[in-house]
Amino acid sequence: MADAVKPNPLRFGFVGTDQPDDVKQQRPISGEAWRIELTTPRTIMESYKVLRVGPAEIPRPATERAKGQPAGQAHAREREAAQ
Repeated sequence: MADAVKPNPLRFGFVGTDQPDDVKQQRPISGEAWRIELTTPRTIMESYKVLRVGPAEIPRPATERAKGQPAGQAHAREREAAQ
């Protein structure tokens, strides 16, 4: 990967709390990226499409969510049937 970016003035890697100057430099960059993510309809919709509400939604197969009913309602009926 390092060879691929040699021609470009680019740094990559991880910045941790043990590098306060680098963290200070990265904060406005990441803040601006987050602002763009939240205010651009296309990008926020990408996030919403994969957003799951609560741990009970994570193991549910997409086929159950695609039956035309909200996943939460289907899950509630499954819980009631199991009781």
